[in-house]
Amino acid sequence: LVTITGGLDNPNQPEIDIKGNSQSIASGDTSPASADHTDFGSVNVTGGTLTRTFTIENSGTRSLNLLTDPKVSISGSHAADFSVSSDAPAQVSASGSQTFQITFDPSASGLRTATVAIANNDDDENPYTFAIQGTGISPGVTVSPTSGLTTTEAGGTATFTVVLTSQPTATVTIALSSSDTGEGVVSPSSLTFTSANWNSAQTVTVTGVNDAIDDGNQAFTIVVAAAVSTDGNYDGLNPNDVSVTNSDDDSAGITVSPTSGLSVTEAGGTATFTVVLTSQP
Repeated sequence: LVTITGGLDNPNQPEIDIKGNSQSIASGDTSPASADHTDFGSVNVTGGTLTRTFTIENSGTRSLNLLTDPKVSISGSHAADFSVSSDAPAQVSASGSQTFQITFDPSASGLRTATVAIANNDDDENPYTFAIQGTGISPGVTVSPTSGLTTTEAGGTATFTVVLTSQPTATVTIALSSSDTGEGVVSPSSLTFTSANWNSAQTVTVTGVNDAIDDGNQAFTIVVAAAVSTDGNYDGLNPNDVSVTNSDDDSAGITVSPTSGLSVTEAGGTATFTVVLTSQP
């Protein structure tokens, strides 16, 4: 009779565990999540960075040795977008912990992925690996077209569109106004973008205003004001304004009517004609 009795691993061993945001990250994990900070979320491509701190815990009774230099390595498709901004020490004492930091600095828009690896002397978790990811964003406001628009004094209209280039974290409001309401007016007076409609272009209408002056075709501007938002990536972002020309329908002149056919008599009979300007002087 042979009896096989299961037992625990050698208790006189290091036992590595890595946590992000106080949550364990399983070795070999390939599904980054915001809850454990392996998903860095959205970061601005221009000047934006985000640093996350991770903790190496050793619940074993023997010192955990980290075997490579640097102790924490990053590889994968977008490894250059992630850097170890504070490396771990060479050893984590029994029942102790140490931290390291990774900084996400996206070089382009879209999803960026990489894999973290830590070589160590834990027999069953060497190397300890897990996936990380982040999304590069390029906040902006696209106005199209920004020139070449023509309205008329007869009330002719022109349109342009406005849309955000990335999803905001809060409502973005953009005010619109005309630099010369005597030549053209704009509708609506403001645009509101949210995380739900940010990528749907909104149409703005410019309507020409009539006057009685022979002033020729007049240029004016639709002023697209700086964005207002609690999302710091969008607040203060100033889009391009729009150039518009209002076509004049007036001409300077004097109208005399009639110019012939009038008769008077020697008995003092009268005839009349009228004189009027064709445009406001």
